[in-house]
Amino acid sequence: MKAALLAGEQGAKLTLLHISDDSVDFAQAGITAALESHVKQHEERVRHVLEDALSITAEFGATAGVHIAKGHPVHSAISNVAASLGADLIIMGKRKRHSVIRALRGCVADDVRRACPVPVFVVDESQK
Repeated sequence: MKAALLAGEQGAKLTLLHISDDSVDFAQAGITAALESHVKQHEERVRHVLEDALSITAEFGATAGVHIAKGHPVHSAISNVAASLGADLIIMGKRKRHSVIRALRGCVADDVRRACPVPVFVVDESQK
């Protein structure tokens, strides 16, 4: 929770953000109700994780809120939400992926850095 520590020290408001990629239309793709149910369960788990993180941020003296949205591509959605919230800084985690996957898919944090007019601070989660 480096972001919470930084926000607490600076008296900044922290927004915990999760973007779900909405590029798949379940009905149009013929995806079964069981898979759609699985996605809804995942979204519920995300809400719980963000609520847990929200309670942790309070321990660092940070003022925080939660924002859950859908969008595609995800980096554009992050940039749009940051702009709508008037964010001064985006802090993102970056997970280490297998080099082949990274070469094919790229890295969302790098895409956000390139696309967003707001400064982006990336925390490399593999460096714990």
